[in-house]
Amino acid sequence: MNFIDKINFLLAKKKIRKTIYKTEIDCTDMGIANFLLFKKYAKVYKEDAVLSMHLSKIHKALERGASSVLVYREILDKDLLYLIDLGIKKGVDPVEIFRKYVPFKELGEETETSLKKKLYVPIIMFLLAVAGIYYTLDNFIVMAESGKIPFSEKSVFIMNNFLLINSVIGGISIYFFLIKPSVLPGVKGIFNKIRSMMLLAIIQTMSNMNSGTREILDSIKKQFSTSKTKKQRRRFSDDTQALLYFLKKEEYLTLLQSGYLEISVERGEFSRGIEHVLMEKKQEIADSRGIVDEVISKISLFLLLPPLLMVLVIFLDLMEASSIGMTGNMSGNIPR
Repeated sequence: MNFIDKINFLLAKKKIRKTIYKTEIDCTDMGIANFLLFKKYAKVYKEDAVLSMHLSKIHKALERGASSVLVYREILDKDLLYLIDLGIKKGVDPVEIFRKYVPFKELGEETETSLKKKLYVPIIMFLLAVAGIYYTLDNFIVMAESGKIPFSEKSVFIMNNFLLINSVIGGISIYFFLIKPSVLPGVKGIFNKIRSMMLLAIIQTMSNMNSGTREILDSIKKQFSTSKTKKQRRRFSDDTQALLYFLKKEEYLTLLQSGYLEISVERGEFSRGIEHVLMEKKQEIADSRGIVDEVISKISLFLLLPPLLMVLVIFLDLMEASSIGMTGNMSGNIPR
């Protein structure tokens, strides 16, 4: 695959994934082999050359008898590939994973993508504001240098270093907003809810495949943060208690959800408890979508404060200089 093909593949990857999800479910509902449906869809999407080509490749590989894990390994994420592989080993039809796990995965990915896109808004507003203000200040710098307006040293410093100061602020903001958005106050909680839902969805899927609690715990520790329990050497009466401790300590559950799950375990209803908490997390994410715009507005205002405050300082300095000039003129016009 050459460079251009790789770029085209990356751009079409999301569409290919969604087509795989749909095809795997549709072929079971229709009662036909998955490779036959991939062959059909490759023709249906012939106008989309990249999508059609990859669907055709999948069709040919599956028709030769290749494992779906091997066929999908360059397209699907590791968590989904792991569950499919585990399901095959346990005799579970992969379509059950596509039906039950993928909807949660898609919700999480769509919410995260939408949030990341909206975080571009404060950055764009900041850059436009800085560019506009800097263009305006350019005229004031000329006046300050010519002595036409007696700006204070503070204002002169701000004007001469306005671009540098805001470039530093912009660079830091771009890093946190676009590269590390999950640590930003306000949106950090939403990212945590997404991770929690994904983790619980994996636990539910593995539990439905009759995986043991130790197997589940070992699996999620490899895929999710263990920063708060990594160095813990606490002993537990059984693996289920160890799992509950992990979920609570790593803050993947609220206190109420943790309590509900503990009661479910005591009653021998672990799977039912996980399903209940998972649906709560799903609803939390749906509710959080409504407050995202409000959070973004507050972040935008916060980011615009530094350049606006600098302008305010210069404006007040200009007003003061004008006031002194007017007073001087009035004094000069008083008759002796």
